[in-house]
Formats: sequence, structure tokens, C-alpha cells
Amino acid sequence: MHAHDTKLHYHCDDWMNDPKLFFWEGEYHVFFQYKWPRHWGHVKSRDLLHWEELPVALTPDPVPHEAMGCWTGCCVRANGQFHIFYTAASTDERQVTCHATSDDLITWHKDPANPILAASAPYNSAPRNAWRDPCVWRHEDTWYMAQCAEVGTNVKNAVTGCIALMKSRDLKHWEMLPPLHVSDGMMMCECPDIFPLDGKWAGLFGCHKPFSIVSDAMLGKYRLNPHAAQVDGDVFYAGKTLLDDKGRRILWGFLFDYCGFEFYFERWKNFLSGRAWTNALSFPRVLSFTEKGELASRFPEEFLRLRKKEIAWSLGNSAGHWRAEGNTAAGAPENDFAWAMLNNVQSDCFEITAKVKLNGAKKAGFLVRCNEGLVEDATGIFVCGQTRSVWIENLGGGLDAPRTRLWDAFYTSPSLSVSTPVTDGVETAVELRIIVDVSVIEVCVNNKAFLTGRCYPKKDSLSAGLFAVSGGAVFEDVRVWELGL
Repeated sequence: MHAHDTKLHYHCDDWMNDPKLFFWEGEYHVFFQYKWPRHWGHVKSRDLLHWEELPVALTPDPVPHEAMGCWTGCCVRANGQFHIFYTAASTDERQVTCHATSDDLITWHKDPANPILAASAPYNSAPRNAWRDPCVWRHEDTWYMAQCAEVGTNVKNAVTGCIALMKSRDLKHWEMLPPLHVSDGMMMCECPDIFPLDGKWAGLFGCHKPFSIVSDAMLGKYRLNPHAAQVDGDVFYAGKTLLDDKGRRILWGFLFDYCGFEFYFERWKNFLSGRAWTNALSFPRVLSFTEKGELASRFPEEFLRLRKKEIAWSLGNSAGHWRAEGNTAAGAPENDFAWAMLNNVQSDCFEITAKVKLNGAKKAGFLVRCNEGLVEDATGIFVCGQTRSVWIENLGGGLDAPRTRLWDAFYTSPSLSVSTPVTDGVETAVELRIIVDVSVIEVCVNNKAFLTGRCYPKKDSLSAGLFAVSGGAVFEDVRVWELGL
């Protein structure tokens, strides 16, 4: 096991990305991009926590249109069969839509008519133009398909990303419709997912980061969510959803590492050896709309089962002035760069819940995967008053400055800084639920927004603590649990 290998997040033995979701008879199925050229891996779970690996669903055939593999798509059920719609790509990167069927979700048979669909007007159809990631759903008596596509000229920087739309009565013959959504300055609308939610219609797509759109009707007009368009940071990508038998709309994405993402390019095809941990399946998130129209997400209740033991913490080594009473701790307003370790927390797999209120501090929050002296390793999860955001940031170079760290001789990572806005404001306490799983950190903010990050400390950097910069802060209802499956 690698030092950064996750214990709770599923990952396979090779490259993985882009989950494709399907719920059937009490089981959550996740297909995903696998290996090079792209295959479809397949796992399933009954409890959202434990995953059973199943046979590879799709393998590229030695035909020109699948030379670069079987890319992202979707799974639906119709006419007593399961149907996969997926993107295939040739060596010149011409993208086409293909189809496969199954009677049991395990053994899949490709349609001899493949490819069944290619881009045509009003969508750009030249090689390398986007035509990928089909998302199929049924509304009333009609099937619809959304795809990542492009409209506009082929002049550099003039192509506009969009979500293409088609319809069909039989899943065989498809009629091109005008775009469901045309992006505002974005080059791509990758991995679109369109679904009903709480009386509205919602959509997800990616363009370096995941975004959400919303409409009052299925055919639009869709608009970027005015309150929370960004679903997560750029560690979380290709978000897809399913509807389970509890009526929950559940979202997954894949969590990538910039080092592992280089494996996308064929010249790096041997790079991932021993580094399968670099790409993993995110934790599931239950979606809803708030009264303000925000697309909100939270951990499912099943994740309470991960809590194996609550840790009785107290304040330990510190800098600055601190006080603690019960489950509340506070840094004094006169503090400049203040921190305090949490005694009894020595773990790489744990959960923290708390409410953080800035009491004059520029920023304040938690330190995780650090050493006692904060000499080298320290990852911060904190509320920033200046940007009115919650951040995950490498603070190994100091509490008030990010520092880029070398991952290994192959790659220099970015600053490992990601953030999400606090739409409720930072004047009141910000509620954080933080799950640390070795090198992955997932944070639920105010029980409605998510932020995901990665960290790469030394194996023995297992401490956790509090910190505040340029003023005081109050940490209320601080609770810590050891986690495990």
C-alpha cells in the first residue's frame, strides 16, 4: 500500500475517472473509465461504503472508431434491457456515439450498427470537435440525449462549448435539436448530467471545475445557478447522479491528482505503476434545492457508520493565547499567528465537525496531517474572512502563505489551494464537516456545499489542531471521530 493510498474512497488498480451511475434492485452501480485505451470498469454497493468489483463492462474493439477507447456515457433501462450509450474515439480524435445492451448489467453486447450517432448541424462535426459524454433520460413518452458539443466557427478561440440535445422515440433514431445550454465563455461542457430535482430541472457539467445549471422546465431555459454555480473545486470532476429507491438524487465525481492526471496522455502510460491512489471515486452526496434556489449537497446518513470511536480531545502544544471549555475552544483577539494542537488526535483517517466563527481573525480553521511543530507538513481547512470562502490549502510554509511542494521527481504540483464561497456569509458561525482519508479531504460546508482537496504529508504527520491568523476565533461543538469501514 502506498503512503497516500486512501482507506475509505474506492479506487481500482489502474487509471480511473468519469463515473457513470445506475441504480437497480437495491444496488448502486458505478461504471468508470478504466485503463488505456479507455475501458469501462464496474463496481457495485448496497450501502454506499463497501464496493464489490465486477467484470469490465466495455473493452475497446480493434475497429477504427474505438482506437482510443470507450469513453464516458450513461446507462438506462428500456424495453426489458439495460442500455449503455458511450463515446468512442478514433486516432484522429473524431468522436462518435455508440450503444451496447445487456440482460444482467454484467455481460454487454455492442450494437452492430455502431457508431449510431455522429455530430451534425447545428453542432460542429470536424475531427477533434467535441461530441462526447452522452446522458440519456426519459421524460413522458420521449427519450432525450444530452452531449458535450461545440457550436460556432472553427477559428481559434471562436468555438463555444454547449450541451447538445437530441430526442428519440425508440433509442435508435435520433433527431437533432437546438442546444439545451450554450456556455458563457467556456470552451467545453463536459460530462453533462440533466435531471429533475425538487420540482425543477437541474444540470451539471464540467469545464476544469464542476458547474450547475437550473431551469423551471426540462427544455429550458437553463441558467447557471445564481447562488452556487460552482459545485466543488477542481479536484472533483465529471459529476454524475442517480435516483435511488429512497427518492434521493445522489452525486458522485472522480477525484484526481495532477500527477496522476498526466497518465491521460499516452506518453505517460507507464507512469501510474504503483500510483493507482492518485485517482479515486468521490464520496456520494445527496442533492437538494434550498429555499433560495441553491443546489445543496450533503453526506448521506450512511456515512455516520464510518464513525468507529469518538476522540476526547483537549488543547495541547500551542502558540498564542487559547482557552477551552467542553467542546468549545477560542483563540484570543490579540493573537497574531496562533495555533494549538488537539491532544489524542493521531490519525490519517478521521472526521471533525465544528462551527467556526471569526472573532476578528483574518482566517481561522483546522490543521490536519501535520506534525507537532508545524515545521513542514500542515494542511489547513479554514474560513477566510477576506474572500468570504472556505479553503483547503497547503500551509507547510506558514499559516499565512501557501507553499508549493514537490510530489516526487516527476512532477511539481500546483499550490494545492481550493476554495468554495460561503453564501450565508462569514459573520455567523460556519459549520464544517471534515473527512480526512489519508491524502483526500472532503469538506461539507453549512450542510450544503462541498470542497475537496488533496494533501501529501509524510506518513507520520498525523497530528491535528486549530489555528487563527490576525485575530481571535471561536470553535464551537468540536467533535472528532476515528473512521473505518
